[in-house]
This record gives sequence, C-alpha cells and structure tokens, in this order.
Amino acid sequence: MTLVDDGSGQTAFILTERPSTMRNHAGQWALPGGRCDEGETIAQAALREIEEEIGLAIPERDVLGTLDDFISRSGYRITPVVVWAERSETLRLNAEEVAIAYRLPLDGFVTKETVSFVSIKESPRPVIRIALMGSHLHAPTA
Repeated sequence: MTLVDDGSGQTAFILTERPSTMRNHAGQWALPGGRCDEGETIAQAALREIEEEIGLAIPERDVLGTLDDFISRSGYRITPVVVWAERSETLRLNAEEVAIAYRLPLDGFVTKETVSFVSIKESPRPVIRIALMGSHLHAPTA
C-alpha cells in the first residue's frame, strides 16, 4: 500500500496491467509479485519483485505481514504480502512485465456494486470478481 499520487493523502494500492506481449496472462490485471528465489523469505521475494516490476525499493521493516495462502486453480500457492510504501515515489515500470500501473484508492474500491461472485467451469466454488475501470479484476488478484 502507498498513497494516491494526487496529493489527497488517501491510502492506495498499486495494480498493474501485464503487457499484451507476455507469454502467460497477457493483458491481465496483477499485483506485483512472483516466485521466491532460492534462500529468500516470502517477504524478501515480494520486495524484490516490487522493485523489479515497478521500481519501488522498500525496506524489509515496511512489511506489515502476510495474508492467508490462496491456492490457485492451477495449483500455485500464493501468499499475499502486505507492504506499506511510506514514500509516494514515481514508479519505474519494467516494460517486459508491466504495461501500466495504477495507484487505486482503497476508499470505495470494494462495494456491493463493484463485487460479485461468478461460477466458472474450472472451479466448483464461485470466484470473486471486482468491477474495475470498465473491466473486471478476477481471483486470485481480486
């Protein structure tokens, strides 16, 4: 999490759109992230991926914690790491991994109007979907 870049002081999170040229998940919304390298903790991997993808160098002391693991339909274990980026720096996007990055205010992001659960053939359980800028953000990012 960080601040919205409009000077309002609102708390925001950073969401990226993957380039259309990517081999996997092209054009999808994504939070910065990736796999752990050998010897890394989950927090260290998250901070490295944030720096590689959007150019924010955040110290490990700014990791607030982790959320419950999420097992994706493809079998990946995803451990969300919550980080507070105190400084609202200009993002430096890695064009190979990020086409666009948005700072989305938390206030009003999730409402009864924006959140729904949908059925998909790949899952016996409904999955979450959030309306976003004329499109939808799907689980696990949602």
